[in-house]
Amino acid sequence: MNVELIRSLDALRREEIIWGKLWRTHPRPEIFQHHAWSVAITEAYQWEHRLYILLLRSTEGEPVGICPWALSEGRITWLTSPRADYNDVVCAATDGPRVVETCLRHLQETSGRDWHEVFLEDVPDASVWSTSIRNLKKSPFKIAPENPEACCSVRMDEDGNVLRDIMAKKGYKRNEKELAKLGGVSLDEQITLDQRMTTLPFFFDLHIARWAAAGRSSMFSEESAREFYRLLMRDPELASLIDFTSLNVNGEHVAHHIGFWGAGRLLAYKWCFDPALQKAGPGTVLMIHLMTHMVKRGFFEFDFMRGGENYKARFANASHLSHDWRAFASPVRRQIHEAKAYLRQAHPVLARSLGALSRCDFRSAWEIMRTSPDQTLSKPDT
Repeated sequence: MNVELIRSLDALRREEIIWGKLWRTHPRPEIFQHHAWSVAITEAYQWEHRLYILLLRSTEGEPVGICPWALSEGRITWLTSPRADYNDVVCAATDGPRVVETCLRHLQETSGRDWHEVFLEDVPDASVWSTSIRNLKKSPFKIAPENPEACCSVRMDEDGNVLRDIMAKKGYKRNEKELAKLGGVSLDEQITLDQRMTTLPFFFDLHIARWAAAGRSSMFSEESAREFYRLLMRDPELASLIDFTSLNVNGEHVAHHIGFWGAGRLLAYKWCFDPALQKAGPGTVLMIHLMTHMVKRGFFEFDFMRGGENYKARFANASHLSHDWRAFASPVRRQIHEAKAYLRQAHPVLARSLGALSRCDFRSAWEIMRTSPDQTLSKPDT
């Protein structure tokens, strides 16, 4: 196959039709691999200079696959990854092995020239990328998976027993009663563009307030993140893939969720709720209302996606793996990376101290070693 590099926003926009056709052949055609997602993230974060998208064609010139990468300071990443929980190439499953093999050959040919490190985050174990690499008889280029992470979900049954069990939980019933004391509780879907654009600023404000109450900064403190969401909402191709739902209590929105309708599942993406009502659990109430809403629409998996928050484990009854994939142009870089990983696992105190030294923070390095218990450097458990 032949590889064409897309390095400008204009060139990216021109491939909308081709991209759309390939996206529809993907085994899980979901929003993270959609053309509009890549355009929106490029525009909102002004990342045109980072574009390093591979368009793969057959020898006859027929488009076969797209690999949405970005290149910055010698590092290749997914263009989609800063805001996408699941990343993948865009092609049919049957074309996956030759598409991925061609991508790996391209990495081999450009190693040390275009890039010095490849770091592809959050790739599902069942993705076209991961399955294709496993099915290659001989990989043309060494790239290894690391950082396995279990992504939780709730899988509903046809009889509705799973959902009934969740709704019967004492914590949920208590939260529902607490909110009902304040007035009627209902789900409010933001369906039209006008509804979504009107509600979006309130979503931003509530998200900022929620994270401030937890002592952390919300991503929506940055204009680029807010603009990214505006662009997603405005794109007509994405309208049916976006779920924007609010929890209404006594005529006021006390919680919001923005998620995405995927292949038979609802991708639970961004939540926020009024921190003043935290004890009443508006986030939990919204989540369970969403599960009911999802089943009514004929979807049967509520995917929490990445992240190890405790509330996910309380509700989940299924999980699937996600990995990062990493490669280095230099064997020395690979050895340094593996040594650091070993050190972090085998001797975390020393690793933290060395990290402080790398920042020239000698006082912190000394305090870490002085106040931490002695540890011996030993082979980590596997």
